Amino acid sequence: MITGVLVMDLFLPESQPSKSKRSIIRPLMEGIRGKWNTSVAETGFQDSWQRARICVATVSGRETMVRETLDAVLRHARERSDLHVTESSLETY
Repeated sequence: MITGVLVMDLFLPESQPSKSKRSIIRPLMEGIRGKWNTSVAETGFQDSWQRARICVATVSGRETMVRETLDAVLRHARERSDLHVTESSLETY
């Protein structure tokens, strides 16, 4: 069994205090959960209204499947116009 974790630091240039941030982050996380059947959580920068850290985890019997899934999630986040991925890391275990 292979576990993969993708950590993305996000910048939300259009975000205003908390409600606007949630209106960007929540649909992103729900979309990732639904499309790729992964676990997703906001794990950092909860006190910042223009920054967020999102962690995505998935499990598979094949490392290639884990990497393909998390690469697709990262591409999806980078294609969004309402946020910028400032840093990302992908680890498999």
